[in-house]
Amino acid sequence: MATDRGGAKSHGKAKGHEQRKTKKNNKIYELNLEYVNDRVSPLSRVLATYDDKGQPRDAFVYGRERLAGYQATGQATNYLYDGQGNVRQLYDGAGKLLDRYEYSPYGLPMANGRLDPSRRINDGNTFGFAGEDHDPVFGLVYLRARYYDPAVARFTAPDPLVIRMLLVRPRARKATWFGSLRNSGPAESGI
Repeated sequence: MATDRGGAKSHGKAKGHEQRKTKKNNKIYELNLEYVNDRVSPLSRVLATYDDKGQPRDAFVYGRERLAGYQATGQATNYLYDGQGNVRQLYDGAGKLLDRYEYSPYGLPMANGRLDPSRRINDGNTFGFAGEDHDPVFGLVYLRARYYDPAVARFTAPDPLVIRMLLVRPRARKATWFGSLRNSGPAESGI
């Protein structure tokens, strides 16, 4: 693996694929995306996306979080975050404010300090609550391993790490759970 002048490892790249339904002009379209992910960072990050014809769509630049996105049209987007990691403001390449975002504590969109479920993320941006990808059709947030529904403040599926732990280590004597599959809170359970 190559290193840069500072001794840091260069990006290991891995491809991913996603089929997503998108809404445009009140019609739902299926969109096939190919991803190039950075596998060296502790959490996988999308470096670039391509459409189903192999044409580039977006590329992203990271610091501690996603700093900027560049569309194939050449339009740049800069992200400004709050302390929780939520995208709060979106700027174009010239520094002009494109949009502002507010969220309830559990991620529902707000406008002027009031809940506004009809509030949508800017067309050129899919990142919002927790700095992660927001699905505008279904109103879900993709938090890397599963989808989160801010309307009910719950994930849509069980934690795959807990399931994997149960499958890999079925003979463990004791496991400490912080939130069970039913989100009932901390509890100790013998396995």
